Amino acid sequence: MEPIKLDIKDKKILSIIDMNARLSNSQVGKLVGLSRKSVEYRIKKMEDLKVIKRYFCKLNYVNLGYSIYKMFIRLVNIDPNLEQEIEDFSKTNNQFYWFHKYRGRFDFGIGTVVKTIQEYKEFQSTFLERFSVNIAEKSVS
Repeated sequence: MEPIKLDIKDKKILSIIDMNARLSNSQVGKLVGLSRKSVEYRIKKMEDLKVIKRYFCKLNYVNLGYSIYKMFIRLVNIDPNLEQEIEDFSKTNNQFYWFHKYRGRFDFGIGTVVKTIQEYKEFQSTFLERFSVNIAEKSVS
């Protein structure tokens, strides 16, 4: 499949709607130097070509009164199913936000969204209770 070629205006449109997809086509046009109709046409074309697949909402949890805690883990005595077990355990928790595998000092990170530090401590305690024998190092931020 041949790569899709975008001109500088298309790239600017993508950059703008990536930062704020709620802007009107007129507002995007003013920022890019195109008419509303041109922006509408270009966006539709990029949607048809699957350059733009969907639009989504990114919540600001802090503004909603939540805190985000990240725990980074380095494992020892790794069983082939251990990472999947840890990922599944994390994802079934109500405070779960994200899970990411790394290469380097830590093997993975778990993000949580909580109202209080006590909620996070409960998650961490349950997590460590279950997996502490396999954790060589952890760091929380």
